[in-house]
Amino acid sequence: EAGAQIALNTWHTLRLDISGKKLRALVDGIEILTVDDLRLGGKSGGIGLWVDDGTTGYFSNLRIRPA
Repeated sequence: EAGAQIALNTWHTLRLDISGKKLRALVDGIEILTVDDLRLGGKSGGIGLWVDDGTTGYFSNLRIRPA
């Protein structure tokens, strides 16, 4: 896990670059997390978006594309 400096009531950009067992996460263009050995890297499957209990989250312009 990693934290990012985000403000409430503001839109932010999240980008996840996933290649094999490696993941790179960026928030508003700033790299916040790198994982070099994903447990299930290279597997295919669904994608889910989650918001913690008691909070509201909005998602817009979701794009999923191959690397």
